[in-house]
Amino acid sequence: MPIGLSYINCMDVVLITLGSRGDINPFIGLGLALKQRGHQVTIMSYEHYADLAIEVGLNFLSCSSSVTYQKLIRHPDTAHPVRIIKLFGTMVIEPMREVYRLLSTHFDPQTTVIGAQYPLVVGARLAQEKLGFRMANICLQPSTLFSAIEPARLAMLPEWFYKLPVGAKKKIQSMILYFINSQLNSPLNQFRQELSLPKIKHIYQMWLPSPELMIGLFPEWFAPIPADWPAQIKLTGFINYSGKTEPLSATLLGFLEAGKPPLVFTCGTYMTKGNDFFSTSIRVAAELGERALLLTPYPEQLPRTLPQTILHVDYAPFDLLLPKISALIHHGGIGTLAQAIAHHVPQLIVPSTADQFDNAYRLEKLGCSTTLLPNHYQQAQVVAKIKFLLNHTQQVSDQKYPIDFISALNATCQYFESLASKAE
Repeated sequence: MPIGLSYINCMDVVLITLGSRGDINPFIGLGLALKQRGHQVTIMSYEHYADLAIEVGLNFLSCSSSVTYQKLIRHPDTAHPVRIIKLFGTMVIEPMREVYRLLSTHFDPQTTVIGAQYPLVVGARLAQEKLGFRMANICLQPSTLFSAIEPARLAMLPEWFYKLPVGAKKKIQSMILYFINSQLNSPLNQFRQELSLPKIKHIYQMWLPSPELMIGLFPEWFAPIPADWPAQIKLTGFINYSGKTEPLSATLLGFLEAGKPPLVFTCGTYMTKGNDFFSTSIRVAAELGERALLLTPYPEQLPRTLPQTILHVDYAPFDLLLPKISALIHHGGIGTLAQAIAHHVPQLIVPSTADQFDNAYRLEKLGCSTTLLPNHYQQAQVVAKIKFLLNHTQQVSDQKYPIDFISALNATCQYFESLASKAE
């Protein structure tokens, strides 16, 4: 992948992410691009992801254990529309001190630029404020940015909310933000006191955004910037990275070549409770007479035996897989939907948590997908939706939404280098 050369001195870049496999992929892709431009790059994340970074030649620092990661993804509140806010507080606070310690002891603020996943990496924001690091927030999804003008579609909010005047929406959002801030207030301000920093309020909406730069890794046609988003946000576009370059496994390649393109069913790498989703999907494929591929790293969600027309694999690089399938039925992760758009693959989105509802809404509004809520993921309804998708494949192929992964990657690198040049 040709990436534009850097025209500034070598800098240290620390890219910090605390999400799913779909979240870390763009950080590793960005890290590889910055390394190719001559910079020293370190990925900081859960210990669980160490091999993904190290095997492609990036430095890695663990700010939280694999045990913590497994507890989070298996927590019963990961798919709950309200209780997930409390879990969000745990995700943010648990690695806070270690992120700050690693940054303060391993890196020089004068020569280091930080890219921190918004809104999860509180420790990096503290290091920016206290130690003077240059930092950009990296926003993977538009739903992380609150707006009363164009509010994100969230599972906790009823449809009538979106019909309210802007002022009324703002008041309701302020209550949600109060609840979010209540999860962060005490532990964050206690640590701030230890760092001789003043106590703060309005954490999420006023303090957490980096005042220097916020980068949205999605295009404006997907999420036009409303007037009440932070003024410092810049949109660069989707970044594509599917993992270390390697061919599809012999088993998967053989399955793909043994018949017509299959349906692909996945609910992402953060979902460990997808038993109903996969059992329904298996019945759907049988009724449609279609071959199917089930993608999940947690095979305990699947029956012990599968029909010969259905294959399970833990993981497959989408840039190689998607050109060989008929339709993608998935959870609505931002990276998954971006690659499906780029490959003109029909999509049925079944959102279950966090940003997925907003992603699904935006994509369906563009005419690139259709949606079923989890409680509507029943055999008859899924069959009808997939029949519709397979009969309208040409309509999806004709959609003209520009995705240029390389240009987005270059633009993102240049924003990081602009931060470094300001520090020189």
